[in-house]
Amino acid sequence: MRDAHAALLGAERVLLIGAGPSGLELAGEIKAFFPEKHVTIADISEDILSGPYDQRLRDELRRQLDELGVELKLGSPLHACRRCRPPPAPRSSSRPSRASG
Repeated sequence: MRDAHAALLGAERVLLIGAGPSGLELAGEIKAFFPEKHVTIADISEDILSGPYDQRLRDELRRQLDELGVELKLGSPLHACRRCRPPPAPRSSSRPSRASG
């Protein structure tokens, strides 16, 4: 969790996968604490909150997300993006010592 928090602090942009309740809530929380960050929510569904939710709720949440400046990318699958990958974790240069015996 601390690694995720540190990565969020250093990021200019945030990509959240999933426009369900958790993704929408997380987007709102990020924008509340870091209003300068560019937040994008991506989902393969054509609308936010797929499932048994009332359309009026979806419309209101879309309005709130738009007001916060959250970008929605809906209705399209994600594809691999080499430049979007995080850098590899640094490798330790120390080798484990072998016990003599």
